[in-house]
Amino acid sequence: MPIVAILGEVLPQHASAIRATSAADPTGTLTILVSSQGGATDAALAAADAIAAHRRGRTVGRAVRACHSASIAILCACDERRARIGTTFEFHGTAPLRPLAGRMTAPRLRQLADGLAATDATFRQRIAAATGTPVSQIAHLEENNVVLDTLEALNIGLLTEITGYPALSAAAARQRSARDEARRPVVWTAAERRQMRELGLTERVLGIAPRALRVMLRQGRA
Repeated sequence: MPIVAILGEVLPQHASAIRATSAADPTGTLTILVSSQGGATDAALAAADAIAAHRRGRTVGRAVRACHSASIAILCACDERRARIGTTFEFHGTAPLRPLAGRMTAPRLRQLADGLAATDATFRQRIAAATGTPVSQIAHLEENNVVLDTLEALNIGLLTEITGYPALSAAAARQRSARDEARRPVVWTAAERRQMRELGLTERVLGIAPRALRVMLRQGRA
């Protein structure tokens, strides 16, 4: 089973290694081992893109001990994301890797800030798409430099499995599915609208959640 290890700082050569490994076995399972404090954002996004390009095979990410900062985006590019108890996941906003040189004028600082904000938005959108967690919640984690433990990472969908705990992983998946369902807007059928009119109700019944109202209507028809 092909494995690419990203140990320590995320570097540009990691994307090259992923592409080469994928090309050697395009239909096989590609495993990405991540134990990193982060690194260059462009290198992390390139690695994530290389993983996503392995479309004909399965991709598995394994976080070991630490999956922090930019390396989280690499893990999120994988179809399956696993870790053992004790692994940590640190979120924070993007910052320059090196001290800034030259004169720091207002236009230059605004340009830098805009670039960092755009990078943050890209990471948040990718993580949100992979986990099903709202972008606003990912932003909150970054802005507050939150460190998640393994169980917390599983609960928000960052992990799909805690190694050695299949029942816990399955329960968390059901909980995430229920949360996703609850976030979706209720689309009333014509029959439900007719039934509400007959009962003198509207779609905005005070004190009753829309989904609870739908259950009541179905029970009324039974």
